Amino acid sequence: MPHASAEGEVAYERNRARRKRAVRAFTLVLHGHTWGRRLRRQKAFLDGLPAAVPHWRPTLRGDCAQVERPCPYVSCRHHLYLDVLPNGNVKLNFPDLEPHEMPARGSCSLDVAERDGVTVERAAELMNVTRERIRQLLLEVRRLRGRF
Repeated sequence: MPHASAEGEVAYERNRARRKRAVRAFTLVLHGHTWGRRLRRQKAFLDGLPAAVPHWRPTLRGDCAQVERPCPYVSCRHHLYLDVLPNGNVKLNFPDLEPHEMPARGSCSLDVAERDGVTVERAAELMNVTRERIRQLLLEVRRLRGRF
């Protein structure tokens, strides 16, 4: 019988092989915590970001459709690179990639929606989440649609 830590390593590798990406999403906690070691690294990352510069941004889908891909407008709510959570924290969906390294037709949720549809597996890959999380989101959407 294998050693206990060897079993753990085998289980870890088996679970890791099931995931499409080796890196999971990462949340930058902006406030509400003391600055521990991990949070100090996050703060250093945030301090290194350039300040916002006012510039033209698309306001309608027609404006956005002609912009180069991957979409450079990371702050757009349809961009898949990051999400701003209700509490103000920032969730990096692809922490191992830079915004310009995103897949060309997979950086904007509107581009994905224009296609004929995607499978649950493809949606999970695009959002860097599990198929189970996609299933939960679909159930939530159906529940919300029933209210209106």
